[in-house]
Amino acid sequence: MTKMNFKVQILAIGISIVTMAIAPSLVYNLALAQGGASANKILIDTDTINYQCTTSTANPATSGLSVNAHKEGEVVKGEWNIKGTDKPGEKKGTITGGTFDKTKYDLKGKETTDTLCEGKVPKDITISGDCGDNKQINFRIVAGSHEVFNGFVGCS
Repeated sequence: MTKMNFKVQILAIGISIVTMAIAPSLVYNLALAQGGASANKILIDTDTINYQCTTSTANPATSGLSVNAHKEGEVVKGEWNIKGTDKPGEKKGTITGGTFDKTKYDLKGKETTDTLCEGKVPKDITISGDCGDNKQINFRIVAGSHEVFNGFVGCS
């Protein structure tokens, strides 16, 4: 082997090592630039709203929607609630799945208590939208009511 071939081989090995060291951070930075950064926790706190019950003609004032969820591995878990302010009662339940990152979320869960509208439980729910301040939060009871709340969604 000539001295020149040996130097070329050493240079090629050096370039390979540098590429392997830099590539992961380039991929991570590209994901951040495209908004795909992962998040492990989501907090939602909305403005007050009069909730339109579908099980009655009630339209009770509420303190808004609150959600606190996190990832355990790839599984999303947490809880949510909507508390009445004029009329005692609440709607609440668990977050049992879904997805979220630092830009958007689509949560799935169950309604386990409804003393606000006095509806039958359990029911499947979804909560979805974009992360950030002053955002619209879509709250849907599957095969039931749909409300749009406005508020803060922290995805971190």
